[in-house]
Amino acid sequence: MTFEKKTILIVEDDRDMRKLLKMYLNHNSYQIIEATSGDEGLNILNNTIPDLIICDIMMPGMDGYELRKKILRNEKLRLVPFVFLSAKGLNKDIIEGFKLFADAYISKPFDPEILKVQVNTLLEKYTEINRL
Repeated sequence: MTFEKKTILIVEDDRDMRKLLKMYLNHNSYQIIEATSGDEGLNILNNTIPDLIICDIMMPGMDGYELRKKILRNEKLRLVPFVFLSAKGLNKDIIEGFKLFADAYISKPFDPEILKVQVNTLLEKYTEINRL
């Protein structure tokens, strides 16, 4: 049995936050792809289908909500597990995220253990669904 590394796309404009996310998630042997904007994330998604996407909302240019809308219009990408990770933690922001079919919404600052459990659970869930 071979172990296949899961690929996670992190779309986050803040360099320090990207480094922090990468540090937390690399302990689980994921392959991490980084994008600094929604536009860059979309360009990456034109060539790569990750196993999970973690996306900030407030970014220059295309924000996370708009990126999610574009992903939902793409048949190959719409079922990729999607997590919003944002400083926008008001109920209206979280509701907007779930209206866009986000699988999870984590508010910054966040507990690294919660992030890891969310990511692991989503990846396991979608791996099992894809096996059926």
